[in-house]
Order: sequence, then structure tokens, then C-alpha cells
Amino acid sequence: MHIDISDSRHDSSSDKAVQSYIDSLMLEAPMPKVADLASSSLEESLDVTPVSKQSAKFIKQLELAQRQSSKPKISHNLERAQQIPNWAMPSFTCLSFKVAGLKLAVPASFIRSMEILELEPVNFASNDENDYVNGMILGKALIPKADQNLVAMPVLNTANVIMPERYDVSMTESYRHVLTFHHCAWALAIDVSGGEIQLSSKQIRWRSAHTRREWLAGTVVDKMCALIDIDVLDRQMLANTVLQGTD
Repeated sequence: MHIDISDSRHDSSSDKAVQSYIDSLMLEAPMPKVADLASSSLEESLDVTPVSKQSAKFIKQLELAQRQSSKPKISHNLERAQQIPNWAMPSFTCLSFKVAGLKLAVPASFIRSMEILELEPVNFASNDENDYVNGMILGKALIPKADQNLVAMPVLNTANVIMPERYDVSMTESYRHVLTFHHCAWALAIDVSGGEIQLSSKQIRWRSAHTRREWLAGTVVDKMCALIDIDVLDRQMLANTVLQGTD
């Protein structure tokens, strides 16, 4: 697989902005639990007399003590282990690349090829129209298969998929290549490859179960890099296709 070397120019202000965004990926607040919402509603429905408030506070403290006493001491380690994918144990090679200034990486074992980005004219005859309209799909590219035949493959608009809250259509102007993956029916648009990097699972700040960005496997803080879980992203795309088919 041919690997392009990225531009080595350094911009400290840009680095700080990217680092701030990388940090924010892992600091999203967990979604409130149903039990917490129910407890809050119950407390609001109580009388506002001092006795009622005191009773509500005692009940909450008792429930908290019960939860803490019943929680196994190794639960944190078990939860963390459950978030580490099998491909990340104990060390692995990744391909790093940039999209709109953000450094990303995917495990090299998932990658089938890297191609020059050449999009085919858009044809809205298929049920892909919704994806084109909402910006999930950049277009389709002709990708060579193992038998040398070409197949039209949807190319994800990576910037919009990865960071929709920062997305601007001008970000698509810097796409130069696409990555294809084993067992995935789509390709990933990228700006420039940064080459291969060797990682160990200990270097990665793994995502928590509460992070809303399901595609995010974790972040490599010392390399200012976000690690993409291709398996999860593929499930998201398959789910999106199924939902479109039911419209």
C-alpha cells in the first residue's frame, strides 16, 4: 500500500485548537440515567416542608451508600477492558491521516487500499439521495477490486461524519485520497496521509461508554490524534442504509 507523507509545517495556534478539540472528544458529559431522572422528578414532587426535604435527602444518601457498597472494586477495570477492541491488544499499527486539520488514525489491519479521489457524477436514482442531501456521502468513486474490475463505492464525507458541529462545506475542497477497507462497502475521504504509527493499548485514552461519538475508539494524547473504530463506523453506516430502506 502506497503511503503519502504529510506536510510537516507546524502551526502552533492550529495545534492548540486541534488539541482542544481532541480533549473535548473525551470530555462529553454522560447522558442522565432514567433512574436519576425519576429520582429528580420524585424529589420535585415532594412537599417543600423542611421535613420532606430532609427525608428526600436521607433516601438519596441511603441509595448512594447501597450502590457504593454493592459495586465490586474491580468494576472500573472491567468497564475499561470492555471498551478496548480486540484489535488493540496489546500493540498494533495504524495509518494516520488528516481531515480538515484534525489528525485521525485507523488500524492498518482494516485497510485494503488507498486511492486517488476521483468522484463519479452524482446519480440520485438510488435511495442514497438522503445521504447526499445531508452531507454524509461525498459521492461515489470507482475502486478497483481484487479481480481488477471497478466498483462504484460510496465515499463518506469524513469531516461531516466525524465533526458535524464544526463542519463547513469548504472542508471538502482539501480531500485528495480515499481509504478503502476490508468488508466495508464504503470508502473514507481524507486530505493527506501521515504515514504509519505504532501504538500500544496503554498509549490510548479509551472512550467511555457514555461518549456519544460511537465511531471514536479513543484518543492518542501525545500524538494529538483521534482513533476511529472502523467496525463501529461500518455498523453505523449499515444501520443508516437500513433506515433509509424503510422510508
